[in-house]
Parts: sequence; C-alpha cells; structure tokens
Amino acid sequence: MINIKLNGKDELIKNSMNIEKFLKEKGLKKESVVVMINENIIKKDNFKATYIKNKDEVEILRFVSGG
Repeated sequence: MINIKLNGKDELIKNSMNIEKFLKEKGLKKESVVVMINENIIKKDNFKATYIKNKDEVEILRFVSGG
C-alpha cells in the first residue's frame, strides 16, 4: 500500500500509479482538473508519465461552471 496525502487528507492506494489512472479511478476527467504533486503543477501532457509515489502530497482542483 502507498500512503499519500490527497487534498490535505491521508489516503491509501494499492500501488504507485500514473495520474491518468488515478483520476480514472476517482471518476474524474483530466480535462476538468488541475493536478499538483508536492506543490508542482503537472501538465496534462505529462499525466501518463507522472507517477504518484509513497508520501506524495497530491492536490486535485476541479473546475465547476455555474451561474
């Protein structure tokens, strides 16, 4: 198990995985989020190549439209 901090809360995931897979498991579309790992913004082009590792601090910001 991998221990990460997701949006400020401790979370366990089965193993290290790339951002794209992580978002899919969370039911999120990469087009509607911004992802930061350890205070670094990850470009959407790098979601497949960037892996979430043990003790990473992950922030996922979602865009919500409204009016």
